[in-house]
Amino acid sequence: AWIRDVIDQHEPVRMFVDAGGLGSSVISAAKALGPKYQDIIRGVNFGAPSQAKLARPKAAGPKNRRAEMWKRLKEWLELEEGVSIPDLDVLQSDLTGVRVRPTLTNDLLLESKESMRKRGLWSCDLADAAALTFAERSEERRVGKECRSRWSPYHLKKKEEEKKKHV
Repeated sequence: AWIRDVIDQHEPVRMFVDAGGLGSSVISAAKALGPKYQDIIRGVNFGAPSQAKLARPKAAGPKNRRAEMWKRLKEWLELEEGVSIPDLDVLQSDLTGVRVRPTLTNDLLLESKESMRKRGLWSCDLADAAALTFAERSEERRVGKECRSRWSPYHLKKKEEEKKKHV
């Protein structure tokens, strides 16, 4: 019921849930709550091919959805205008602990959680959760409230254009 409470309180346009492991049960239970929740909740398979790999013709880029979301998160963190994230040691550790794995095709592939454990690191669950917010490109999101667009430079640009119209 916590997922219902989060959706009812914060009214997100989308809620992305890792479809692997326990996530599939969470997705099924939440979608059983009714049509409102079915429209909001989206399962994301981290190991599925990235959108670049599904494109025709195939494009170079992230090998799977996890690498794709992490790449988008990295691009967002590097925005010139700056961004704000919680000042948490565990988040910083998660974001900086994952290594990029080389591939023969030069595609972006992140180190597995098993490999991280072998190096003595904890699973990067908090950073993966942050990356999940980039499962869809923000320009593709249906944005109904201004607070929902805070992640997107596209929407920030539109907001600035609207301000100029009213000046």
